[in-house]
Amino acid sequence: MSHLLIPIGPLKLTTILREKVFVKWVSPDGTASTLGSRLSQNGQCPELLMTASYDTENYIHVDFSLMLAVKMGGKFKRIEIMFVAPPNLNFPDDDTVQLNANSNNYSALDVAALHDAGISDERDHVIHIPLRLTTEGFVIMKKTNSVIRLQTVTSKQLILNMKSLSNASVFDIYIRPSDHAREGLKELRMRLGSTGSATPRSSRAEMYVQHGSMLVEWDRFMFKDSQLFSQHPSTQTQLSPEMSLPHASPVALDDVELSDTDVDFHDFDHNLSSVEMDVGICSDEGALPNEQSPDLDLQINQETLQAKLSNWVNGALKLHPDVFQHRSLIDKLAILGDCVRRSNSRTFDHTISWCSALLFYDPSDSGDDQLWEDRNRWVITRIARMISWINKYHVGAEFSSVMFSHFVKLGRVARTFALSTGSDDTEFRLQRSVCISRILTEFDGLRGSGRIDWEFVAVSRKRNAVEDCGSTPKRGRNTM
Repeated sequence: MSHLLIPIGPLKLTTILREKVFVKWVSPDGTASTLGSRLSQNGQCPELLMTASYDTENYIHVDFSLMLAVKMGGKFKRIEIMFVAPPNLNFPDDDTVQLNANSNNYSALDVAALHDAGISDERDHVIHIPLRLTTEGFVIMKKTNSVIRLQTVTSKQLILNMKSLSNASVFDIYIRPSDHAREGLKELRMRLGSTGSATPRSSRAEMYVQHGSMLVEWDRFMFKDSQLFSQHPSTQTQLSPEMSLPHASPVALDDVELSDTDVDFHDFDHNLSSVEMDVGICSDEGALPNEQSPDLDLQINQETLQAKLSNWVNGALKLHPDVFQHRSLIDKLAILGDCVRRSNSRTFDHTISWCSALLFYDPSDSGDDQLWEDRNRWVITRIARMISWINKYHVGAEFSSVMFSHFVKLGRVARTFALSTGSDDTEFRLQRSVCISRILTEFDGLRGSGRIDWEFVAVSRKRNAVEDCGSTPKRGRNTM
């Protein structure tokens, strides 16, 4: 199942805060509505993510996004729907409160919903932010020409609630308490207070549209062959003459998709600086009908990736007892979790190989900056590529009893080389050849999954110790 994610990368936004949230509001007809809560229809708890970021001109962007499983052009897809809040936000000081069903503020249903959503901590505390909007935001998705068919009652309810939220001027946000969340909210309020003038709504919408998004056209949504929303005269903010939003011509119900492309996660090894992961976008509103094979395949793939991740963590704990706190791995572990939720096997396999390589290279999380200089990047790359090669045939081979000690030594030799300026890479190449030869002799079936890519096996004779590191993109601690 492909994913239609909103192309945020070209906007060059710097993230301040990205948290799973629970949002509650009262619609104009007096109905209390929520997003981020457990669904009564199927018991699932789709994640509503709030992201706060700032652009190159220091203007603040706050959005709320979720993923929906739909059918477009005859194919099952997941699409991201995002409510972009207006720029002139006034974030009050957040209040960490204790849930108490006996108080006037929280009913028993509120307390239960926040518990089910995983928002309250072990002491029943939540961060509560009452938000009041003075102007309207807008809802966007990736540009498409297709009719969007909702497959379940839950997906229908989620899109109804997202539209309702976008029209609400008063709503309450609940976030699970953490130091990270509090620091992010603190910086958000500081930046909101220091920003000069707000970006006009139309100008902000143009920013998204120019990079492949579109304002959601609600009449595209179909449920049981009927339009979910009746057509009304457009009330969208008028954009400047130079940049008007595209409106697609009417399409037939079984129109094929014309312009959407699947998310292309570039190969980490060949284009490391170009990969951008939205690690928080991860949930679906519920299972598609049981008779649909794509949903079954999705579930099986998720279970497979979950098993791979569990086995990897079990092996990684041999090297670092608190691997989840390893500074070079924090972002990548979040990516792995995201890949499991989204059944993204390709990115998962790339990332987990890099996690292993980084862990063998710096198991103690030493923090020595010399380890991460550009001239040493190729060493980590060589380890990662070798692990990626063997994992195509034997998952987790680097942590197996026959290979673990050899990879530990390879990482130690790599560190010694990295910390010894001017030394050659002879010992590293020798230990790497030991690992490769042990893999070839200890594991059978290397041809069982297709042709071996011998690029991973051969010890390159075309590069010297620096391996053209002058042309290698600069990297920080968290570079893949």
